[in-house]
Amino acid sequence: MPWISCVFIMMFSSGMCFSLLLNSWMLSWLSMELMMLGLYPMMYMSNKNFCSDSVMKYFLIQSLAAITMFLPGYIYFSLSNDQYFAIICLYMSIFLKLGLFPFHSWVIPVMVGLPVWVMTFTLGLAKLPPMWFMYSSLSQNSFSESMILNVLISGGSMLTGSLLMIGTSNLRAMLGASSISHTGWILASMMYGGSLNYIVTYLSTLFIVIVWVYTLDPILLMWGMLSFSGLPPFMLFIGKISLLKNLMYSIDSFFLINMIIISSIISLYVYMKFSFFFFLKSKPLKVKIFSSALSLSLFSGIIVFFY
Repeated sequence: MPWISCVFIMMFSSGMCFSLLLNSWMLSWLSMELMMLGLYPMMYMSNKNFCSDSVMKYFLIQSLAAITMFLPGYIYFSLSNDQYFAIICLYMSIFLKLGLFPFHSWVIPVMVGLPVWVMTFTLGLAKLPPMWFMYSSLSQNSFSESMILNVLISGGSMLTGSLLMIGTSNLRAMLGASSISHTGWILASMMYGGSLNYIVTYLSTLFIVIVWVYTLDPILLMWGMLSFSGLPPFMLFIGKISLLKNLMYSIDSFFLINMIIISSIISLYVYMKFSFFFFLKSKPLKVKIFSSALSLSLFSGIIVFFY
């Protein structure tokens, strides 16, 4: 790995950690931008001819979201947390940065033009600081209208992401659409509990699937697609069952439960379609039972660890 790549990775890692750990809104926002400054060159250096357009789109979207996030975030976190207009503007900018409904239209075009390994950052680690800002604002927010907005955005993201997955035949596009849906799940878990379980299991699943993409093993890829579905005994089952358990005790969760059921059925169909495709690509007489058993044991072992 060239030394310059190590510098950018250090910028990304330190920016992400400082953004999550610092108490000052100003310093956290600056750390988040330091993280993004480390990410853009890594994206561009991965394949200059292949992803330059996607990097530019991603840069423009993230810059716009960061600019619109700064002032309302400063007003809300540093001056007064009873400013209704500030919290709504802050939420909208975070929704844009995360690619949530209705600001999701940039996600798939950007992801299609990126190498798969970059998605570990764009669909996973780079979302942690905005999610932390969202969680912090939710813990201090007393406006019922903003909670209704978040429920609508969460349910809309779940459904929109699953519907976008139906028309995809490209793995990058499918991962992008899947991230819209899963980020909606994470937003819901921030409101009703279980967010840590879902974030950890989603990031772990995303990382493992991306590693398996580079193994070119159809059986491992088949298991990877099934793991995104959240079926037992896979990791995401823990995150989803934690959220559903909390929703059962809430009297205002009827809309969200319906969105979860509908989007889960649609997503399951798409994940099964990709799984079946990878299964057909495997050699009939060399199914590689060992790798399949190893994958299943890994997911089952992590579930035992969580419980």
